[in-house]
This record gives sequence, structure tokens and C-alpha cells, in this order.
Amino acid sequence: MMKRFRGAASLFAFFIFLSFKTFGQPSAGDMVVLGIDVVNDKIMFATLVDIPAGTEIKITDRGWDNAANAFTPSMTGDGIVTWTPIVKVDAGSILSLVLGGADNAPATGLVNVTINTNLTSQAVFNGYSTNDALLASGDQVFIYRGSDTNPYFIFGLNASGNTNLDANNWQTAITQTLVHSTLPNGVGSQNSLTAGVNAVGVLTNPGGSTAAQQQFDNVFYNGPSGSADKATWLARITDKTNWDGDDSGAGSTSVGTTLGTSAIALPVAFGSINATGSDNKYTLSWQTASETNNSHFEVQASEDGAAFTTIATIESRAVNGNSDRLLEYSVTIALTGSMALSGLGIFALFIAATGKKRQWLGGIAVCIFSIIAWYGCSKNNQGVTIGKERVYIRIAQVDKDGGKSYSKVIVVHGDR
Repeated sequence: MMKRFRGAASLFAFFIFLSFKTFGQPSAGDMVVLGIDVVNDKIMFATLVDIPAGTEIKITDRGWDNAANAFTPSMTGDGIVTWTPIVKVDAGSILSLVLGGADNAPATGLVNVTINTNLTSQAVFNGYSTNDALLASGDQVFIYRGSDTNPYFIFGLNASGNTNLDANNWQTAITQTLVHSTLPNGVGSQNSLTAGVNAVGVLTNPGGSTAAQQQFDNVFYNGPSGSADKATWLARITDKTNWDGDDSGAGSTSVGTTLGTSAIALPVAFGSINATGSDNKYTLSWQTASETNNSHFEVQASEDGAAFTTIATIESRAVNGNSDRLLEYSVTIALTGSMALSGLGIFALFIAATGKKRQWLGGIAVCIFSIIAWYGCSKNNQGVTIGKERVYIRIAQVDKDGGKSYSKVIVVHGDR
């Protein structure tokens, strides 16, 4: 009875874990600001994780005052946007938020740029109706959740003129309520933000003769845009040297703002990976939960778990290398104990997951090519060998621009 109880308790805990994993609230650094456009009162921001449907996200250009442990007082031109998506928003999505004002048409708007979908009906705009929302003399943007009097900060951007700035370009004191912001220190809010980790301060025109001229009207992330994991993207975006600006509103973030084509490029999200083998044939199967700008996969083997050699290649099944649904792959490798798994000696038959005739033919062609290559070079006996010893296997995902990310490493054995 006790064992059954423990088993039931463990199962219950597992489902509780899954619930939090699936429906958990965004944490600091899970979303980022990519730029502000004062000319058009527009904010560009992005998701670095999936945002579950029903999650309440708030965006504001009100500053934070560490002396008062609160947002600066609400004034004409400052406001709060509360966005509650009705469907899951994928990691890597870029969004455009127009705060409104008398000189903008439309007055307000929220668009998922990545999938070219208008989300304005999912947002409540408070405070942006008759005046310019973002100021040429400087402004800031916070993404947060929770109450306005006890917020949980997700990300912060400060883009103020050169007044009372610390080394990270955040104010040390509030002297202009609509313009300045200190970096939240965790007092009066649920958490703090850290410059270079989940917040960035930008001073893009330090050569200006006055404080106001030392801040461009529009600032935007203009750093690397190649595929990278969340931690790398955060490091890029929170590096103030990766930001640029102008006074015309013509500039845009380097990750793009073109409807239907722009996204934060995140690596493939690997699902399960398994290997089975018998009679010197080893089948590796894996799943991807999502793919972005993916070109193909490389199956790699190693004798020591350190130096890996590519032994098979399979193309992405995702349309144009992009997918937000589960895809399955498999590759079967036939090896004998004396055959090497290097470029000098490969005997690999790989079978594409789609099962189309042309892919079978492609696999046969690779097989024939590999036999010829092995026959001419196997006497060198170089590379990874399959025998009684264990062999380490991993999947390398290759982006269209050549960048790579890797699956976990699994172990298979030569004799079974």
C-alpha cells in the first residue's frame, strides 16, 4: 500500500511539474525590448520563450523611481498597455506596439510581425490617446507582469539623455518624471533587474552638445542576428554597444521588422532522442518540437565523447526550415567492427523520415558512395570504429547561415 501511495504521489508531483512547466509565467529575460521609435510612438519587442495563452503581460513607458520604490507618477503621455494573448505566442516572435497619440494612425496597435497578425483586440491601452507617448528627450520601456504597485519585471530599456546617468546609462535620480528612470533594485517590486543581464541602458549619441542631443530620438538593437540560444540573445541585446539610433525613424532593428518574415532566430528545440541496434545496424530517431531557419541535421559519432565525426546527413522536414509542430526523423547506420566512422571510411545508409521515393534513392546513392569511399580508404582504419566498445552519438542542427546547435549525447554499443 505504501509503495502504491508513493507511486501515486510521484505521479501527481510529475503532473504538477508539467503544469508549471507548460503554463508557468514568464521570468526576467524571457522577453526583450528591441527598440523605441519616438517619431511613430512605436515599441518593438520580442519573446525568447513561448508565452502561454492567457498570460497577462504589461508594457509601460513610465519610469521606475528607486527613491519612491514605485513607478513614477502617471502623467499625460505616459501609460500602460495590458496584453493577454488568446493563443500561445511562439518563442522568437517579434511584435510591434504603437502607443498612439494625436500624430499617429492608427492611434494604437499591436501586431505580431513574425506571423503578420493583428493582436490589437487582445490589448488594453490606458493613457495613450491625445499626446505623444514617447519623447524625443528620452524615454524608457518596461515589460512586466503582476500589479502596477508590486510588479514582476521581465525586461527594462532606458534611453534617456545624459543626465544623472550611471555607468550603465540608467538614472541615479529622477529629475524629469516623463523622461528618467532608475534601474529597479527589488524594493517595491517582486524582483530587481540587472544591466547587461535582463536590462539595457542606451546612450547612442554621446557627442551631442546638450543632454537632449546626446540621445537619438529612436534607438534600436543593431547587433548579431544569427541563430542562438536564449542566453546568447540576452547577452547580445543587453550589450549597450550593440545598439544604434537616429532622429528620423528610418532605422530598424537588425533582426528585422518585415511582416511575415522577421523573427528572433532560436536553435531547434529537440524532443526525444533514441537509439536502437541489432546485427550491426543502428537506428537513431529524434524529434524536434520547433525549428527556425533550419537547413539540415548531421548525425555525429565519437569514441571518447569529445571528438565527433559526421556519419550521416538528413535535410530538415520543416517548410523553409521553419516549424512550430512536432517533426520526427530517423537514420539507420550499418557498420561492421572494422569499418571507420570518419570521412575516410563510412558505410552508412540513411533513411529520410518522410519516406518519399526520391529520399530512398538519395539514401541508396549515399550508401553506394560510402561503400566506394570505404573500399578505397578502409585500410587506413582511421576515425571511429564500431566494435564491443561504446560509441557516443549526437545530432548537430545546422542553420541556413551555417550556425550549429547540438542535441544531448547518447551512448550506443558495438555488439548487442
